[in-house]
Amino acid sequence: MAARKVVMALSLALTTGCTGTTGPNLSDTPGYMISSVRVTPSVDTIFVAGIIRVSDRATFTASATGKNGSPLSISQFAWSTSDPAIATVDASGVVTPHSIGTVQIIASADKIGRATLVILPATINISISPAVDTILVTLPIVASRDTIRLTATARDLSGTLLTGVVLNWESSAPSVATVESTGLVRAVGLGTTTISAFANGHSAAALVHVISAVPRSH
Repeated sequence: MAARKVVMALSLALTTGCTGTTGPNLSDTPGYMISSVRVTPSVDTIFVAGIIRVSDRATFTASATGKNGSPLSISQFAWSTSDPAIATVDASGVVTPHSIGTVQIIASADKIGRATLVILPATINISISPAVDTILVTLPIVASRDTIRLTATARDLSGTLLTGVVLNWESSAPSVATVESTGLVRAVGLGTTTISAFANGHSAAALVHVISAVPRSH
């Protein structure tokens, strides 16, 4: 009977040893001596471009408190994130974002500490150059010939030019001109259209006039 009780106790320990508040302990400090783990900062936000830059990183630190409330010197924490598709974290607490979203940063030394990282698009402003342009055409219009190219740029909150931002282009009047993903505008018919570029909830627009180089006779 005693042996059976020991087996039952071991089974219970195995099934309850990894809970929502406990996890791996890579340190030399026994888990029973650790009261809590804290991750700092508790909330952080980073802004990323379309292509992740070397500077698009966030660093978290972890600390542990003992049963008597005093700080513990923990040699190593086990780091992880709640969603590796959004962000991953290395053994030093340095987080690399992979997509836009919100993710938990987790540090474990028997007890678990959590922080929240919000990853947002860096784009805050989009501009198109030139803001107004004209395609002079000789009728009939030849789409491969009658073109202009618009350039769209994206900048972050500090005004720094961003690279790798995916832009979507649109023409308000495709019967006048169409626009490709590179900003190349092709004339289709005479008239005026608005060419817009969109990225991360921001947009800019330019006016394009398609005019015959030879005035119509009256």
